[in-house]
Amino acid sequence: MINNKHIINNLAFNNDKKQCLYKMKTIDKSKKGSIDALIKPLLELINSKKDFYTTSSCSGRIIVVALPQNKRKYNTKWLFVSHEEVAVKDIIKHLEAIKSVKDTVYLRFEPIILHIAATSVEKAVELINLASSVGFKRGGIISANKKIIVELVGVDTLDVPIAKDKKLMISEDYLRFIIEEANNKLMRNKERIDLFYEKIKSKI
Repeated sequence: MINNKHIINNLAFNNDKKQCLYKMKTIDKSKKGSIDALIKPLLELINSKKDFYTTSSCSGRIIVVALPQNKRKYNTKWLFVSHEEVAVKDIIKHLEAIKSVKDTVYLRFEPIILHIAATSVEKAVELINLASSVGFKRGGIISANKKIIVELVGVDTLDVPIAKDKKLMISEDYLRFIIEEANNKLMRNKERIDLFYEKIKSKI
Protein backbone atom coordinates (compact mmCIF):
# COMPACT_ATOMS: atom_id res chain seq x y z
CA MET A 1 0.00 0.00 0.00
CA ILE A 2 1.37 3.42 -1.00
CA ASN A 3 1.85 5.88 1.85
CA ASN A 4 0.65 9.19 0.38
CA LYS A 5 1.94 11.21 3.34
CA HIS A 6 5.41 9.73 2.88
CA ILE A 7 5.36 10.59 -0.84
CA ILE A 8 4.24 14.18 -0.12
CA ASN A 9 6.94 14.60 2.55
CA ASN A 10 9.63 13.33 0.17
CA LEU A 11 8.46 15.68 -2.58
CA ALA A 12 8.55 18.63 -0.16
CA PHE A 13 12.02 17.64 1.07
CA ASN A 14 13.38 17.30 -2.48
CA ASN A 15 11.91 20.66 -3.46
CA ASP A 16 13.42 22.36 -0.39
CA LYS A 17 16.76 20.70 -1.14
CA LYS A 18 16.83 21.98 -4.72
CA GLN A 19 15.96 25.51 -3.63
CA CYS A 20 18.48 25.57 -0.78
CA LEU A 21 21.38 24.25 -2.88
CA TYR A 22 20.54 26.69 -5.67
CA LYS A 23 20.60 29.63 -3.22
CA MET A 24 23.92 28.45 -1.77
CA LYS A 25 25.47 28.54 -5.24
CA THR A 26 24.00 31.90 -6.24
CA ILE A 27 23.44 33.87 -3.00
CA ASP A 28 26.05 33.24 -0.30
CA LYS A 29 25.30 35.48 2.71
CA SER A 30 28.33 34.45 4.75
CA LYS A 31 31.09 36.95 5.57
CA LYS A 32 33.45 35.11 3.24
CA GLY A 33 30.91 34.95 0.41
CA SER A 34 31.88 31.47 -0.75
CA ILE A 35 32.11 27.85 0.43
CA ASP A 36 35.35 26.94 2.23
CA ALA A 37 37.54 24.83 -0.09
CA LEU A 38 38.46 22.46 2.75
CA ILE A 39 34.88 21.44 3.43
CA LYS A 40 33.58 21.42 -0.15
CA PRO A 41 34.12 17.64 -0.78
CA LEU A 42 32.27 16.82 2.45
CA LEU A 43 29.34 19.08 1.52
CA GLU A 44 29.15 17.59 -1.96
CA LEU A 45 29.09 14.08 -0.49
CA ILE A 46 26.33 14.92 2.01
CA ASN A 47 24.30 16.68 -0.67
CA SER A 48 24.59 13.65 -2.95
CA LYS A 49 22.71 11.56 -0.38
CA LYS A 50 18.95 11.42 -0.91
CA ASP A 51 18.10 11.84 2.79
CA PHE A 52 20.25 14.91 3.53
CA TYR A 53 21.31 18.36 2.39
CA THR A 54 23.43 21.06 3.99
CA THR A 55 21.91 24.42 4.85
CA SER A 56 25.02 26.20 6.20
CA SER A 57 28.61 25.39 7.10
CA CYS A 58 32.07 26.57 8.14
CA SER A 59 35.17 24.38 7.86
CA GLY A 60 36.82 25.97 10.91
CA ARG A 61 38.79 29.20 11.18
CA ILE A 62 41.40 31.22 13.02
CA ILE A 63 40.10 34.71 13.74
CA VAL A 64 41.00 37.91 15.55
CA VAL A 65 37.89 39.77 16.69
CA ALA A 66 37.08 42.79 18.81
CA LEU A 67 34.15 42.01 21.09
CA PRO A 68 32.26 44.89 22.79
CA GLN A 69 31.29 44.67 26.45
CA ASN A 70 27.65 44.05 25.58
CA LYS A 71 28.89 41.05 23.51
CA ARG A 72 26.23 41.64 20.88
CA LYS A 73 27.21 39.77 17.75
CA TYR A 74 26.32 42.55 15.33
CA ASN A 75 28.81 44.88 17.09
CA THR A 76 31.71 42.44 16.69
CA LYS A 77 34.61 43.76 14.59
CA TRP A 78 36.52 41.24 12.51
CA LEU A 79 40.23 42.12 12.30
CA PHE A 80 41.56 38.90 10.74
CA VAL A 81 40.21 35.56 9.52
CA SER A 82 41.80 32.51 7.91
CA HIS A 83 40.50 29.03 7.12
CA GLU A 84 44.09 27.81 6.70
CA GLU A 85 47.21 27.71 8.88
CA VAL A 86 48.63 31.14 9.69
CA ALA A 87 52.11 32.51 10.29
CA VAL A 88 52.90 34.83 13.19
CA LYS A 89 53.70 37.63 10.74
CA ASP A 90 50.19 37.32 9.28
CA ILE A 91 48.66 38.07 12.66
CA ILE A 92 51.18 40.75 13.67
CA LYS A 93 50.54 42.60 10.41
CA HIS A 94 46.86 42.88 11.32
CA LEU A 95 47.47 43.88 14.95
CA GLU A 96 47.97 47.48 13.85
CA ALA A 97 44.19 47.62 13.78
CA ILE A 98 44.21 47.10 17.57
CA LYS A 99 45.45 50.67 18.03
CA SER A 100 42.05 51.93 16.97
CA VAL A 101 40.00 49.41 18.97
CA LYS A 102 39.11 50.01 22.61
CA ASP A 103 37.12 46.77 22.97
CA THR A 104 38.65 43.49 24.13
CA VAL A 105 40.33 41.67 21.25
CA TYR A 106 40.38 37.87 21.11
CA LEU A 107 42.36 35.37 19.08
CA ARG A 108 40.13 32.38 18.47
CA PHE A 109 39.98 29.06 16.74
CA GLU A 110 36.43 28.03 15.87
CA PRO A 111 35.90 24.42 14.70
CA ILE A 112 33.81 23.01 11.89
CA ILE A 113 30.08 23.64 12.15
CA LEU A 114 27.44 22.06 9.94
CA HIS A 115 23.69 22.44 9.65
CA ILE A 116 22.09 19.58 7.75
CA ALA A 117 18.46 18.89 6.85
CA ALA A 118 17.29 15.27 7.10
CA THR A 119 14.23 13.43 5.82
CA SER A 120 13.45 11.92 9.24
CA VAL A 121 14.46 11.86 12.88
CA GLU A 122 15.88 8.36 12.33
CA LYS A 123 18.16 9.60 9.54
CA ALA A 124 19.16 12.60 11.64
CA VAL A 125 20.16 10.35 14.54
CA GLU A 126 22.13 8.13 12.15
CA LEU A 127 24.15 11.14 11.04
CA ILE A 128 24.65 12.39 14.61
CA ASN A 129 25.96 8.98 15.67
CA LEU A 130 28.46 8.94 12.80
CA ALA A 131 29.66 12.43 13.74
CA SER A 132 30.03 11.38 17.38
CA SER A 133 32.13 8.39 16.35
CA VAL A 134 34.76 10.68 14.78
CA GLY A 135 34.85 13.08 17.72
CA PHE A 136 32.36 15.87 17.10
CA LYS A 137 31.84 17.68 20.41
CA ARG A 138 28.21 18.48 19.95
CA GLY A 139 25.56 17.04 17.73
CA GLY A 140 21.82 17.27 17.97
CA ILE A 141 18.52 18.03 16.31
CA ILE A 142 17.94 21.78 16.67
CA SER A 143 14.70 21.93 14.71
CA ALA A 144 11.99 19.34 14.14
CA ASN A 145 8.98 21.42 13.16
CA LYS A 146 8.75 22.24 9.46
CA LYS A 147 12.23 20.83 8.84
CA ILE A 148 14.46 18.40 10.69
CA ILE A 149 17.78 20.19 11.07
CA VAL A 150 20.91 18.65 12.59
CA GLU A 151 23.69 20.80 14.05
CA LEU A 152 27.19 19.30 14.25
CA VAL A 153 30.08 21.15 15.92
CA GLY A 154 33.74 20.11 16.10
CA VAL A 155 35.62 19.60 19.34
CA ASP A 156 38.66 21.89 18.97
CA THR A 157 38.30 25.46 20.25
CA LEU A 158 40.56 28.28 21.41
CA ASP A 159 39.53 31.66 22.81
CA VAL A 160 42.23 33.93 24.25
CA PRO A 161 41.99 37.67 25.00
CA ILE A 162 45.09 39.36 23.60
CA ALA A 163 44.40 43.10 23.69
CA LYS A 164 42.30 45.78 25.37
CA ASP A 165 42.07 49.56 25.34
CA LYS A 166 44.14 49.76 22.14
CA LYS A 167 47.06 47.81 23.67
CA LEU A 168 48.45 44.31 23.13
CA MET A 169 48.25 42.61 26.55
CA ILE A 170 50.54 39.63 25.89
CA SER A 171 54.15 39.13 24.82
CA GLU A 172 55.11 38.22 21.26
CA ASP A 173 56.42 34.86 22.56
CA TYR A 174 53.02 34.05 24.05
CA LEU A 175 51.33 35.22 20.85
CA ARG A 176 53.52 32.77 18.91
CA PHE A 177 52.49 29.99 21.32
CA ILE A 178 48.77 30.76 20.86
CA ILE A 179 49.09 30.83 17.08
CA GLU A 180 50.91 27.47 17.15
CA GLU A 181 48.07 26.05 19.25
CA ALA A 182 45.48 27.46 16.84
CA ASN A 183 47.29 25.88 13.88
CA ASN A 184 47.45 22.51 15.67
CA LYS A 185 43.73 22.65 16.34
CA LEU A 186 43.10 23.56 12.71
CA MET A 187 44.98 20.46 11.58
CA ARG A 188 43.11 18.19 14.03
CA ASN A 189 39.89 19.75 12.79
CA LYS A 190 40.89 18.91 9.20
CA GLU A 191 41.59 15.31 10.21
CA ARG A 192 38.09 15.11 11.73
CA ILE A 193 36.54 16.43 8.51
CA ASP A 194 38.39 13.72 6.54
CA LEU A 195 37.27 11.01 8.97
CA PHE A 196 33.65 12.16 8.77
CA TYR A 197 33.84 12.13 4.98
CA GLU A 198 35.04 8.51 5.00
CA LYS A 199 32.39 7.47 7.53
CA ILE A 200 29.56 8.93 5.45
CA LYS A 201 31.02 7.44 2.28
CA SER A 202 31.15 3.95 3.76
CA LYS A 203 28.10 3.93 6.04
CA ILE A 204 25.35 5.97 4.34
